Order: sequence, then C-alpha cells, then structure tokens
Amino acid sequence: SAPLFMLCWPLFSPAPSAPILAGAVPLLQIIRLYRAGRAQPAQPTPVGAAEADDTADLVKAISRSGSRSEALGGPFLYTLVLLVATVLGWRSPAAAVAICQMAVGDG
Repeated sequence: SAPLFMLCWPLFSPAPSAPILAGAVPLLQIIRLYRAGRAQPAQPTPVGAAEADDTADLVKAISRSGSRSEALGGPFLYTLVLLVATVLGWRSPAAAVAICQMAVGDG
C-alpha cells in the first residue's frame, strides 16, 4: 500500500504545505493503529448483532495471533516510516527508494 500511496504524490500541489497535507494520511493511520493497540477488548456481542468495535476487525486483519499489541509492532513502525519519508523526503528519490525497500521487505 505504501508504493501506491507514493504514486499519489504527484496529485498534490507543489506548495510547501503539500508534504504536511500528504503526511496526514499516514498520521491518521498511526492514530488508528495506536487506538487499536491500546483499546480494551470489546464485550462479546450477541449472535446476529452488528459488531460495534471496528478496532477488532483491524486487529484481525493485521495480526497473526489476534493480539491487539501486534498493532503497535510492525504495522505501526511501517506507517511511522511512511510518515517520516513523506514529510521529510517529499518527492525525493531517497524517500521513494526507502518506501519501496520497506514494502518489498514486508512481503
């Protein structure tokens, strides 16, 4: 997903504020991962009821064991590196290489 996000960089304006605006995307994901990792497990829902806890779905999607603490491990660090590369290395070849290397190593 990080290389796809990076391919969207040309859609942002060349204004000096563009890296900050683009950095809001991974920042929101960091907040979401942090909340999922720190949240208390939801109470069991009755059969047939819609689950109110979206963080449970996020944890299931990103963890191998189902543990909420895994959200603060690899996925959190991956998104943090994406944020730093976006804000500090905006449209630079070094940031593009760092993001692609990180994404290749993720698989």
